[in-house]
Amino acid sequence: MREVWFGHPTLVRLRADLADPLTFPGICRDCIHAGRCLTHCVAQNYLDTRHLVWPAELCSEVERRGIFPESRRRDGAGGGR
Repeated sequence: MREVWFGHPTLVRLRADLADPLTFPGICRDCIHAGRCLTHCVAQNYLDTRHLVWPAELCSEVERRGIFPESRRRDGAGGGR
């Protein structure tokens, strides 16, 4: 089990992909909650999009509509980089 947990390519890639929120895709890259949220549930992400690291549908939709709260953006009122 230890060998799989630490050595399986998918798990190694997942840990690398989640290591830096500034590399997350889409709105997640600009969200102040990205470090806690970690782009939603990775299993659900994969089921829905075939990507392990991907923005939640709600976040993507509010970003698309232009109503993602500025106070929750890294470059908005909610905090800086």
